[in-house]
Amino acid sequence: MNTNTDKSYLGFDIGGSKVAWGLVSEEGKLLTSGRYHTPADAEAFMQALVETIEAHPATAVGIGIAGTLSSDRHSTALCTNIPSLSNFPLVDRLAERFPDTVFAMDNDARCALIGEVWLGAAQELSSAVMITIGTGIGGAVMRRGIVRPHPQDIGQEVGRISVDPSDVFPSKSGRGSVESFIGGRNLQERLQIELAHESEAVRTGDQDSKEVWHAISYFFIQCIQAIYGEYHCDTIIVGGVGSRDLDHYLQDPAPCKVIAAKLGEEAGIYGAGRLAIDAYQESLKDWE
Repeated sequence: MNTNTDKSYLGFDIGGSKVAWGLVSEEGKLLTSGRYHTPADAEAFMQALVETIEAHPATAVGIGIAGTLSSDRHSTALCTNIPSLSNFPLVDRLAERFPDTVFAMDNDARCALIGEVWLGAAQELSSAVMITIGTGIGGAVMRRGIVRPHPQDIGQEVGRISVDPSDVFPSKSGRGSVESFIGGRNLQERLQIELAHESEAVRTGDQDSKEVWHAISYFFIQCIQAIYGEYHCDTIIVGGVGSRDLDHYLQDPAPCKVIAAKLGEEAGIYGAGRLAIDAYQESLKDWE
């Protein structure tokens, strides 16, 4: 076990398009961070993680990943947007390479909500749902101040909530689901757009982009209504790229309060860092 007295914790936020990482102190200060494109190949992905860990030694490592995990949270079960990482023993592989380091893994959206509860927009909330908008849609739920475990049944994920069963757009995440409407990859295919371009263009007053965002906002509000209908939450927190563009997603009234993640796109890093802190502290009990 790494017992470095100058403790820092490495958090990974792994999505379908990017891997973001950061070193976090016990007090919640982000010491350094970076990001790179998510390698499509599992072995290339492993090598990139190993190189990051070697370059930034930490007391413990927390990993938030877009997907459904095994019951022991050592392996992935299904990663829809990173197919090569489905059924992948990520924690065990890393523990073999770094036997003195504590590792912990959870779903990326749950990590983002943990980060917001620790340092962000959910600090004073008791009931909230968080959705992270990226290549796909992640989701996590807090009730009575407790962030609930991520479901092991992919059909119960927030991104799979049905919005419009009659929708005909084909999607791996289910026709008419939240992810099929506002997940980045699906949205780009549905509207034949490049989201990054539309995000920049609308801020310059481009009229065509304004029309595109009216359509996106319509889909977004439908999704918010479906999520609220499922959970009857007081607040929905929007993270990922959605936290940056929330004013464009949210152009019409919503059934509950909808706010941007205070930690923005770094919420997942902070949450993974908190996961690492908790795992390290738990590991100390085995040495007592």
